[in-house]
Order: sequence, then C-alpha cells, then structure tokens
Amino acid sequence: MRDNLCKYLAEEYPTAFNQWLLNNASENVSVLKTELNLEPICADGVTLVQTQHCILHLEFQVEPEATLPLRILDYWLRLYRTYRCESVQVLIEVGS
Repeated sequence: MRDNLCKYLAEEYPTAFNQWLLNNASENVSVLKTELNLEPICADGVTLVQTQHCILHLEFQVEPEATLPLRILDYWLRLYRTYRCESVQVLIEVGS
C-alpha cells in the first residue's frame, strides 16, 4: 500500500520530487511512462561454457558505432538476468 501511495505522489507531484531530490528549482519536468519496454535484440554469438559456468558472448562489428558500448551493456544485463552467471564479452572487428 505504501508503495502505491509513493508512486501516486511521484506521478502527481513530479516538480516537488525534482526540487527535493535533485535540488533543482526547474518546473520544466514531465512524467514519463513507467513501463520500460524491452525491444528484442539478437547477439551475434552466445555460448554457455559449462566447465566455468560462464557465457561467452561474441559481437562482430564491421564499422564503428556510437551506440555500441550501450548495446554491449544491454546484452550483458539481459544475459545475466536470463542465466544468472558471469559473461565474457568479446568484440571482434571484422572491417569492411
């Protein structure tokens, strides 16, 4: 019940929470959707190494990509949530 009350207050009074927690007097705040959608993504290669109970995640990259570090982090988090074990991530640049 307290959780729902707090969620209600955060949604109804976002400016007050902004001022309180960020010490920011700006009233230019917006309430966003609380449902965080996960778009399906496919890793290039995922292997479970049973002897070490870890996952080997391979990503092959042809050209530099600004969003790559965030994508690799997203893969790591999703793999951990799914398999609950360590991941070793290897980026292999194959060039164009």
